Amino acid sequence: MYIYQFILSLYKVCFIAGILIFSFNSIVFSIPVKPFLGIGFSEFKKDNVVGIEIDYIVPNSVADKSKLQKGDIIYMIDYQHLATSNVSENFKRYIQDEKNIDEQLVIHYFRDTLTISKDIDGDFINVDYNLNKVLLEVNQLIPNKDLSFKFDRKIEQHIEKITLESKPLLRTTSPNLSLDLFPSIDYIAPYYSELIDVLKIYEGFDTHFKSMETSQFHNEFWDDGLRFPLIRYLHIHYDKLPSFTRLFQQELGVVSPLHSFMLQQRLMDSIVSIDALVYPKSKSFKDHYDFITLIINQSNQLLDKALIKLSDDERQFILKHTPIIMNQLSKGFIIAGNDAISDHALNTYFMLIKNIDMNSLFMGYSYLLQLGDHDWLDNLSKSIGSMSLIESNIEGISGSLYFSAKTDFGLFVIAGKDDNTYTTDISFLIDLGGNDTYRNNAGAYYKDHYINVLIDLDGNDLYSSTSEFSQGSGFMGYGLLLDYKGDDLYRGVRLSQGAGIFGCGSVIDFYGDDSYIAQDFSQGIGLAGNGFIYDRRGDDYFNASLFSQAVGLTYGVGSIFDFSGNDSYFLGNREFSSYGSVGVFKGAGQGFGFGFRHSASGGIGFLYDHKGHDQYEAGNFSQGTGYFYGLGILFDDQGDDTYIGSRYSIATSAHSALGIFKDRRGDDSYQTIYGSSIAIAWDNSNSFFLDEEGHDRYNCLDRNFCLAEAHYNSFAIFNDKNGKDTYLVNFNKNLVQKNNDTMKNFAIYLDEGGDHDIYLGVDKLNNISKNPKNSFLFLDLKKTLANYLRQL
Repeated sequence: MYIYQFILSLYKVCFIAGILIFSFNSIVFSIPVKPFLGIGFSEFKKDNVVGIEIDYIVPNSVADKSKLQKGDIIYMIDYQHLATSNVSENFKRYIQDEKNIDEQLVIHYFRDTLTISKDIDGDFINVDYNLNKVLLEVNQLIPNKDLSFKFDRKIEQHIEKITLESKPLLRTTSPNLSLDLFPSIDYIAPYYSELIDVLKIYEGFDTHFKSMETSQFHNEFWDDGLRFPLIRYLHIHYDKLPSFTRLFQQELGVVSPLHSFMLQQRLMDSIVSIDALVYPKSKSFKDHYDFITLIINQSNQLLDKALIKLSDDERQFILKHTPIIMNQLSKGFIIAGNDAISDHALNTYFMLIKNIDMNSLFMGYSYLLQLGDHDWLDNLSKSIGSMSLIESNIEGISGSLYFSAKTDFGLFVIAGKDDNTYTTDISFLIDLGGNDTYRNNAGAYYKDHYINVLIDLDGNDLYSSTSEFSQGSGFMGYGLLLDYKGDDLYRGVRLSQGAGIFGCGSVIDFYGDDSYIAQDFSQGIGLAGNGFIYDRRGDDYFNASLFSQAVGLTYGVGSIFDFSGNDSYFLGNREFSSYGSVGVFKGAGQGFGFGFRHSASGGIGFLYDHKGHDQYEAGNFSQGTGYFYGLGILFDDQGDDTYIGSRYSIATSAHSALGIFKDRRGDDSYQTIYGSSIAIAWDNSNSFFLDEEGHDRYNCLDRNFCLAEAHYNSFAIFNDKNGKDTYLVNFNKNLVQKNNDTMKNFAIYLDEGGDHDIYLGVDKLNNISKNPKNSFLFLDLKKTLANYLRQL
């Protein structure tokens, strides 16, 4: 078996006799590089046949290079029938534990084939059709015309001999673990690290933690080149999750839209700055018009620079495949091996992200955001006041206008304070007031127009679109919707309300009680770019079905920044849970970082609500959750808040991911309707939950895998710092599972402060510190963690 020999100080690397030697803190590790077949599978049992059904094939794996296909049924390996019980686990263990890299694996499998032939001029000729294509032709059949097909279905037996390899995209050098923009992370919130050191030294868990750390370090050797440094760092340094949480919290508060955009960049460990603009104060409209065109030209030049390495064909490729990927992702998390998009096309799509100059992309959008300066807009309005209003003669615009012109970057319009209606797409629009209706792009991408801005200064407005990309969304460019005042209604479908796809997009709403409703992939989502909603003040309502409300896809950051008001966030009531759980919906949002498993690393989703009594409700994978090298974050600073989650919600993570949740102040309520919630981690993942203050209530009763649990080389911390809390949780269970020689986990439950916490209606666990058992530490402390450590 191949072994990577690690001498883990300063990440030095060399090769000795075919063995990789790493230097890090002078600790020696040995990690086997296991063989990897490269299939996703489920158990198949029918009649007397027991097997493994191939659900998908991992791109660039040995299975991908073989003749195996999705849907094949494996019934024998190495001339042995599969076990009749624990089929999946035994199949996986045989390959990983009994086989070696470069060793042959013989696979016997069934294939259900359907050959379709069509009557063409009297002869039945085989056609490359599936049943959907047949049904389509039947539905399109003209009356009194004939259409004939023949179907030949066979069950074929095949044998495939495969030479096993390691997992594709494995690095041969040590990954870069630096975190340049957070240099003080080693010195903040040290008590968590001290607690882990105590467990290592005094409780005999040193080897245990080393094994877990080695596994997570090794897990970072899968590298698609699209991982954010922050995610890589926190994946390795699980004890720094609390340090990062405190550091990042210090940068929050009521900040400007531009600063919010810069916070997104910091999460990417990259930040750009531009010179402060000198805004015209002239009463001449021409001076302001020249200023606007100057800003747009600067943004356009930087956008061109950002995308210059993308050829015209590559840009068309992105335009074509983005809707396909979103559509397939709405059906399931794993889209490799999908009939709608080939694995090669999917890999090409993600690799094109590397051709983008992100610094130029962000710099160009930073210029555009400065068009929202309130003082300048006030001066612009005054300069327009002396101009004449004329009734619009532009098709798709009803109401009065001060100015309109066709420019190099599209239609430029300045409208008055009437109640205008817009149904035609406009590249640059300033509306001075009125209760307006926008049934157009509303500051978002439309065909061949890549920089689009809408500024509405006043009025209770309705934004409604049935098109993809609307309401402040950028696609290979920039989208900006800025609404200053009014109780506004935002209605969209997909990729709307602050989406940035290979670009940047945002909705900025300063004042008013607003309602945001979209279907999916909306409300602060980024893929190869950044998207966000910035809402300054008002009681706001956010509603979507899927992949919305602060979602970061590959190399993207998606955010919501809401600073004041009693807000309601609802996500998920359309798609049923892919796990088949009764009464549970998909969600994927409210601070969700998502990666395309086996294809591309995840991004960062960050939801921040500063103040108000808020309600959060979401389906699976939500509320500070990460998936496949993604990072999900939810911060709420003040208010008595209610959180209702489902499977994987409220500081959870799965498949090499990270989840962070922090509620700073208030008497809060936490409830999961399924389980697998509240500070849990699965499969080389880390999670951190922190509630700093308040009399809180946690309802996990009769829910499995809940409140500080970890599985498969994972780590989780639950920490409630102050308050008299109530826990409807069954702690009398095997909390942390699947520890063996190769899979170590640890979970910490920590309640600090609070004289009288209630557990299942009684106080029998109040102020109790238990010795660690089953890789689980239970601490209910009368005082603080720091005080507890000093007394040891």
